[in-house]
Amino acid sequence: MTYRKDLKKTYSQRRARQGRLLKPKPSLETRVNAKVQELSKTVRALAPRYDPSKPLNRQDSAVKAKLIRKELATAFPGVTFRVKTDRFSGGSSVDVFWTDGPASEKVEGIASRYERLDRDPSTGEILAGGNSYVQCHRTISEEVKKQETDAARNRVVNFEKVPDWDPQLMGYVWEKVNKTDYPPKPPPTW
Repeated sequence: MTYRKDLKKTYSQRRARQGRLLKPKPSLETRVNAKVQELSKTVRALAPRYDPSKPLNRQDSAVKAKLIRKELATAFPGVTFRVKTDRFSGGSSVDVFWTDGPASEKVEGIASRYERLDRDPSTGEILAGGNSYVQCHRTISEEVKKQETDAARNRVVNFEKVPDWDPQLMGYVWEKVNKTDYPPKPPPTW
């Protein structure tokens, strides 16, 4: 059996003898950073963008959320709106949240332009799949609730003895609160 001397040499020595130069392997950190940059380019390329050829209600839900956020910020300066999107098998939804601030009707008037519901032409029934819902959720602070409850008690006779959870009293308060603009609450500081 013949013994070859080059088998005892290291792998890099054998490669160098064969005329191939070895490149040093990049570090793990370098490889990870390169992969992250490659993925971020892919994500940016696939990110939804505003398509001017489509009407507002046919845009992607993420684009709708950006447009709604921008339009509400210009219409109601000083009010903090939270706009959240959700995708599901039957379509998508955009939810708008805010505390006090403008009346619900005003915000719904702006946000409803972005909603898309496909209906059956003969029955008017909402068809399943591909619909895009826009929902507005207004939260009323405890100070405003107390203020309006006290005002309702003063307006209507015999409400002094009625508890706060009374349906008739709450009806008066709900009606007043939904149609009234309140100064916006400052965002919480942590």
